[in-house]
Amino acid sequence: MNKKKTLKISINELGFTMIEMLLSLWIVLCSVFLLASTLLILHKNDFKLYQEEDYAFINQMRLLFALSVDIHLEGDTLAFRYKENDMHYEYYENKLILQEGYQVFLNDIKEAYFEKKDSCYYLTYRRKEKSTYLLGCE
Repeated sequence: MNKKKTLKISINELGFTMIEMLLSLWIVLCSVFLLASTLLILHKNDFKLYQEEDYAFINQMRLLFALSVDIHLEGDTLAFRYKENDMHYEYYENKLILQEGYQVFLNDIKEAYFEKKDSCYYLTYRRKEKSTYLLGCE
């Protein structure tokens, strides 16, 4: 006795699963939209945080510059003497660092260099756009 088993789906059951699928698809789309808008807001705020950090680091660099002696350029690095220690700023692996030791001043930058115009020293760096700041004059 061989009985054939047939799968019978009623219209009510098929309609319920279709509504269920549409509802879950709508929830996923709303979630993706909210996630994308949140990431866009976070990305815009990230640049503002970089600007505030940059201003703080530039002011700290100016203070060190004002308290230093024997300031001179050595290639792309700015060397100086601070409290009997020889120190220098240099661009290394997308960061502007202060050495003696290893203190990061600017992070995630594409380039950085120092210039001397007349008797004043300038820092120029580029993250999204190029920025130039006066560090101090002799």
